[in-house]
Amino acid sequence: MLTSVPAPGRSTIEEARKAAGHSPPRFSGAGYVEGFSSPGNSVTVMLQSAKARQARLKIRYLAASGDEQHKVLVNYTLLLDPVHGYTSWEKFIVFPKAEDWTEIDLDLDDLKEGDNSIKFYSGGRGTVAVDYFKLEPAN
Repeated sequence: MLTSVPAPGRSTIEEARKAAGHSPPRFSGAGYVEGFSSPGNSVTVMLQSAKARQARLKIRYLAASGDEQHKVLVNYTLLLDPVHGYTSWEKFIVFPKAEDWTEIDLDLDDLKEGDNSIKFYSGGRGTVAVDYFKLEPAN
């Protein structure tokens, strides 16, 4: 089960942290998403691009329990691990242990004009939390 943790007030934040079993440091925006402990758990974000272009995808995450393997899809295409290449036929990306919020750079990805999707897909185990997805224009 995925959990979206809101941040409307400090007491709500502290209750959510206690319920999650850990106390992540400050996150950005209104909250973060966690609950990727079962295969198939995912979160998808939609975005629009005025034109077809390349953009660098970065994900800010927390993985305090150790290295984790997950999949990331951009427009239904599985991304390659930028450090390890293909770690298996399933194309997992290794998210290194991070006890503090950390960004992983997933390199350049192709966006199409109009609607685009980014999907973070569970590798089936772990306690990763996702703070945000960031796209930066290619140079």
